[in-house]
Amino acid sequence: MNKLTIVFYSLALLSLMTSGCKKDYPTDEFQQKYNGKYAIVSATVNKQVDVNFDGVANTELLKEIATLKDSYLELIIRDNVKSYVFSQFWQNQFFDSVDEKIPSIYDPSIIVNYVNQATVSSFTIDQEQSKLILSRENIDSSFPLPDSVEILPNQNIKVRMSKSLYTSSGWQNVALTVVYERFIDQF
Repeated sequence: MNKLTIVFYSLALLSLMTSGCKKDYPTDEFQQKYNGKYAIVSATVNKQVDVNFDGVANTELLKEIATLKDSYLELIIRDNVKSYVFSQFWQNQFFDSVDEKIPSIYDPSIIVNYVNQATVSSFTIDQEQSKLILSRENIDSSFPLPDSVEILPNQNIKVRMSKSLYTSSGWQNVALTVVYERFIDQF
């Protein structure tokens, strides 16, 4: 083979190799932008609720649930995978009552505690990098997936979910919007 043929085949092989190595998902870019732990910036509901039973209702849950600042979001993005891990840790209500049953109406003798629990799923990022698409094989009604997860222009994450909260007015179904800001980018 002459030198020209070798150069031609080398360039053709190099071209095939580089086009075959193209990633469908820019993992490095996603890791830099989104991987990490996120703290709650705001947590608002669509109507005023009194979940700390002080007689003052709010739409901002950070004023109502003292331990909500301990809740957070984790996005885990690993190399060579197309699906990543979404973990939202949230303060769920638990009840101390004589019969240990969930109350059906407001009862001032019942003590409400909050425990940080996780909703976990896999996720992908849409083409526009504007939302996370969550999925999981097993449905868990105790820890339902959020209704939507949006990536904001400043790379904060907005999670929308429906919740039923025990309040001083009894049970209230609310639409909850939580905005998270990344505070740790590596685990």
